[in-house]
Amino acid sequence: MIRNNIGIALSNLGEMTAAELILRETLETFRRGDPGGDVHPAILINYCRTVLFLNQLDTAAVWYERLFRQSAAAKNASMEADGAHGLAEVALARGRLDEAARWIANMRRVYARSPEPRPGTAVALDGALAHARGHLAAANATLGQALRQMGYFAGTRSYQMRSVLIRAAAAARDGGEAGRAVEYARAAADIAISDSLSESRSAYVGQARLGMCRSPG
Repeated sequence: MIRNNIGIALSNLGEMTAAELILRETLETFRRGDPGGDVHPAILINYCRTVLFLNQLDTAAVWYERLFRQSAAAKNASMEADGAHGLAEVALARGRLDEAARWIANMRRVYARSPEPRPGTAVALDGALAHARGHLAAANATLGQALRQMGYFAGTRSYQMRSVLIRAAAAARDGGEAGRAVEYARAAADIAISDSLSESRSAYVGQARLGMCRSPG
C-alpha cells in the first residue's frame, strides 16, 4: 500500500518514469501474493495509466485487458469501463481506429450500468477518434462538448480534465484555431503545476507547453 501510494504521488506530479518503476514493483508484489495471480484493480489502473502515458503500448494493452476481464468477472462496472477506456486509448495510439471505435462502444455499454458515470469521458474519446480520422470540425465540436460536460466553460478545473484539454488543443491547432489551442494547452499546464517542483519536472507540464509551442501565433 505504501509503495502504491508513492507511485501514485509520483504519477500525479508527472514524474512518470520514476512512477512506472515503483508501480510495476507494486503490481508484481501483489500478484505474487495472490493465490489466483490477480491484482487489485486500484493498483492495476494506476500502472496502466502510467505505461499508457509513456507510450508503452504493448504493456498497456496486456494490463488493460487484464483489468477489463478481471473486473467483468468481479462485476465491477466502474473498473471494467476503465479497462475498455484504456484499450480504446491503446487502439487510438496504434492507429487502429475501427478497433478504437469498438472499445468506445463497449465502454458506453458498461457505463450504462455503472454507479459512477463520468460525464465527458466517452465524448472525449469520440472527439479523439474524429481527430484521428481527419474530421476536424467534428473533433473540435465534440471535444468542446466534452469540456462543457466536465464544467470547463463554467470555470471548473480538475485533474481529469487535463488530458481532454491536451486533445482539444491539438484538434484546435490542426483546425486553424491557434488562440483556442493555446488557451486549452495553457489551462492543461495550469492544472498540471501542482507544486513548485512539478513546474520543472512534470511530464504533464512539458506536454502542455509543447502544445502551446506547436500552435502558430
